[in-house]
Amino acid sequence: MRAALFALCLATPAGAAPCGGDFGDFLQAMEAEAIAAGTPADKAAAFFAGARIDENVLKADRSQGFFRKTFLDFSQSLISKNRLTTARAKSDALDDIFTRAEAEYGVSRGMLLAFWAFETDFVDLDTTGAWAGEIGMVQMLPKDILERGVDGDGDGLILLKTSEADAILSGARMLQHHGWRPGEPWLTEITLPQDFDWALTGLETERLTEDWTSLGVTPRGGALSPGLSASILLPQGRKGPAFLVYPNYRVLFQWNKSFIYVTTAAYFATRIEGAEPYAAGSPDPALSLDDMTALQEKLAALGHDVGQIDGILGAGTRAAVQKEQVRLGLPADGWPTQALLDAL
Repeated sequence: MRAALFALCLATPAGAAPCGGDFGDFLQAMEAEAIAAGTPADKAAAFFAGARIDENVLKADRSQGFFRKTFLDFSQSLISKNRLTTARAKSDALDDIFTRAEAEYGVSRGMLLAFWAFETDFVDLDTTGAWAGEIGMVQMLPKDILERGVDGDGDGLILLKTSEADAILSGARMLQHHGWRPGEPWLTEITLPQDFDWALTGLETERLTEDWTSLGVTPRGGALSPGLSASILLPQGRKGPAFLVYPNYRVLFQWNKSFIYVTTAAYFATRIEGAEPYAAGSPDPALSLDDMTALQEKLAALGHDVGQIDGILGAGTRAAVQKEQVRLGLPADGWPTQALLDAL
């Protein structure tokens, strides 16, 4: 009953409500929706009567400073030789399971291994789950487990904490549910000409791979997939690594909302499957936390939607940065610099 109620609440408007406001009012809204959906009133009342704010969870949520790291710093801190070696060893040892994931759900083993590595470092989590409520090796929320969990080992149970087959296939099914397209790539490292129009970069601009090729975009290894819509991603501007990202890349935001996490996981997945290390380049220095916060405040004052003023370079802030770079005649690569802050 508790799991079912929890899943119901996450699926309703109350579960999607913005953070903040009165906690009591929030609980009343959730209880009302649970009853409206068919939960007996006494059961709903008993469940929500025990709900409390956990300050430890709030503290943990608000102290995730690693999301303020640059892509290079974040990726180099998460991707180690040991993790890469372990991922490839897991791919070989569990080949039959990953082959099933690829055949039944169309999800690449590299992507599943990347999430397994980053979420739990390949450790079996025989626990009650993480502080944010996720459960098991690939850290899925109860709602996702209830709706898309897979009994991969055929024992009649779905155990994401102790069964590798259950965890891997459940993760694959979840990505498929969110729109993962079988047989298609998600990210390819590319090289751009020096005179490229930087205003064409960013997730808001999509073109067919053939169009990008005609503009001088070339892969650093392998080939670009023809006929696919793609965007050019510059995590640290025109002087850093460059990637072409496809529709499957966007699906990954259903797993984690952090731009830096998703991009690092997508890149690591390509490394697991044999891609060479990226060309790091020499990006302009990142702004300090105070300067990033000041930049977001200036962008918001100009009417841009940057979301929460938190010093994190998310998708909204990147888009706003690029628009102001265009307006001010600066290289419009979406990377905030001291020159942009000074100009504003």
